[in-house]
Amino acid sequence: MVLSGFICLEFFIPIAIGELIAGIIGGLFLDLKKIPWLEFLSRLGLISLMFLAGFEIDIHTLHRNKFKSIVVGMTSFFFPFIKIASENPFLWAGLFIFLHGGQIHRDLSPFKSLLL
Repeated sequence: MVLSGFICLEFFIPIAIGELIAGIIGGLFLDLKKIPWLEFLSRLGLISLMFLAGFEIDIHTLHRNKFKSIVVGMTSFFFPFIKIASENPFLWAGLFIFLHGGQIHRDLSPFKSLLL
């Protein structure tokens, strides 16, 4: 993990990206996700990375391109949601039950155990 920073410097890759890749490799292949203090450090690193990414946003550029920003934000949220929802009928059935106050329609009663 420590070597990932030096490797990134050699190949002109941002160090944060290299550390993320090293963490993924360590979690998948070295089974490091079972160590509690390492899981705490990974979550702390994720929070700090998100915080620093928020610092990098230029508010003036975002305000100048607000229509493009809104379109990109809405597209990046709704396109995956619609794609997943179109492939998963239980999501629509659960939404139907939620919108009708928990009342299960008689056509959905065989799926009651799967939905609740």
